[in-house]
Amino acid sequence: MQMSTLIFGTNTNDKRRFSYTLIYGFYGALFGLFFPILGTGFDLLFIQHKSITWDNIILAQMQLPLHWIIDTAPFFLGLFASIAGKKQDHLVLINEELESKVRERTLSLEEKNKLLSNEIEERIAIEKALVVAKEEAIRAKNAEEAFLANMSHEIRTPINGIVGFTELLSQSTLTDEQQEFMDSIKHSTSHLMAIINDILDMSKIKAGHIEFEEIEIDIRELIGNITNTLKIGATAKSLILVDEVDPDVPKVIVGDAVRLSQVLYNLVNNAIKFTHQGHVKIIVRSFGESKNDLILGFEVEDTGIGIASNQLHKIFQDFTQAESDTTRKYGGTGLGLSISKKLVELQGGAINVESELNKGSVFSFTIPFKKPEQEHKTKKEIEQPTTSIPEGCKVLIVDDNRMNRVLATKVLQKGARQVFIDTAENGLEAIRLLREKDFDIILLDLQMPIMDGYETCKYIRTKFIQSKRNIPIMALTADALASEKIKAFSIGMNDYVVKPFRGEELYRKFNLLVKNNQEAPI
Repeated sequence: MQMSTLIFGTNTNDKRRFSYTLIYGFYGALFGLFFPILGTGFDLLFIQHKSITWDNIILAQMQLPLHWIIDTAPFFLGLFASIAGKKQDHLVLINEELESKVRERTLSLEEKNKLLSNEIEERIAIEKALVVAKEEAIRAKNAEEAFLANMSHEIRTPINGIVGFTELLSQSTLTDEQQEFMDSIKHSTSHLMAIINDILDMSKIKAGHIEFEEIEIDIRELIGNITNTLKIGATAKSLILVDEVDPDVPKVIVGDAVRLSQVLYNLVNNAIKFTHQGHVKIIVRSFGESKNDLILGFEVEDTGIGIASNQLHKIFQDFTQAESDTTRKYGGTGLGLSISKKLVELQGGAINVESELNKGSVFSFTIPFKKPEQEHKTKKEIEQPTTSIPEGCKVLIVDDNRMNRVLATKVLQKGARQVFIDTAENGLEAIRLLREKDFDIILLDLQMPIMDGYETCKYIRTKFIQSKRNIPIMALTADALASEKIKAFSIGMNDYVVKPFRGEELYRKFNLLVKNNQEAPI
């Protein structure tokens, strides 16, 4: 067994190579054996004319040296054939090895190609899933905005009537009891509006729609207004509400007065809500300044119920209050502090709280502001409340809600001794009236059946003659989302008033639009 392995090798290629060697060696030896006999026989028969016998063959071999060459040449030819066989076998082996490597490489490439194809298919599937997820997210966002816009409209529309008619009624002569009822209605309405605004503000923040103004702010006047607004509630609980502004705080700063007031109002209102005796104090300090900027620090200190240390981390979370029964005892959505924190941080500031149970709390925050330009440092134009509109104005009020049409009519009639008002329930009626009559201004609701405010505005701006195409159009709507306001301005509306509205705001914007239209060249 070992001998055969040694001779024939251990695999098919070794055996094949050995067989080639034997075959070529055999044919070479056979040729070397018979060719000399044939060559010598040819010489004896045809040249020497002798018979072919072993004696004559041997004698011919001895007499003619050429026969030795003829005799040995086939041996070398056989040897050459053997070597050639080995080379051939080697070439075959190399060819087989190359074919084997090609097969292996081909299989490897096919496997890699299969894996790559699978990976590409997976990536395509992932990309398709991402596209679907993105589309679903966009649809969800659009649905959320549509829902919020609809809810804002549906809730603000009846509140607009309550607030508006309450304001008109409060301007009449009331008994003490009636005035008490009126104050209760105002307080309840304000509380309801605060809840709605909190929810809408949170949605704006999450959608990234919050924008901050940069206007001049008289910081002492702003703090004074907040104190005066909330002093009634503090006094009702026998609390002392005071404010303290350091002398080194500039008189005028540049920032967003509305958002600053909103944060302070939330904090001070919370402090009053959770304080039963003692005081609530508003403190404003300067925390350094540069050539163009300054940082102000605000503190709201109270002697209220305080917050347990293990609850402090929760109070800035959405829809969260320190204790589970806080909402039942004190009311609120749990959004005020969360919104305040986000508003402060979006302006580049930071907010903090320190509190001790049953001893009170201190909410503090810092916000960077800009300094006003030099010429405005000591001068601030005070805008006087507007209480009237131009006499003899011709107004078209378009709203599908009868109560809102009546309210807007009453407010405008209260602003002028003589004002001509037409009303329409939808855009189609408004277009018919505009074809028949001339108006100085149109107050237009956005969400209406048959033809809404957007379609109505587009139609007026494109289909009417020049004199009527440029009529001032003011959106008077319950849609409070920034996206709706942007959309309204983009299609050609001149201004935007959100319900519930105050008469002063409506008069001011009304007068500005009418005045600008009258002064515009024809």
